[in-house]
Amino acid sequence: MFTDPVYTRNIWIVAPAYFLAFAIFEDAGFHHKLRAIPEDDEGIDMEYFRKEIKKSEDRARADGNSEPVSYR
Repeated sequence: MFTDPVYTRNIWIVAPAYFLAFAIFEDAGFHHKLRAIPEDDEGIDMEYFRKEIKKSEDRARADGNSEPVSYR
């Protein structure tokens, strides 16, 4: 199930990923919102993920995008 591309800031995908998955998200309007999360033998690099989410949230606040937006 997808959310609205206007409302969604990022789509996080474990890397490496199945390349056709990207086309599905892009076709749904999430172009430029795809973000990779590295994975190793122990799973997702959670420290990297936390840092990237913080950067995304900081950027959203700086852009005045701190509240959910709905155009429906």
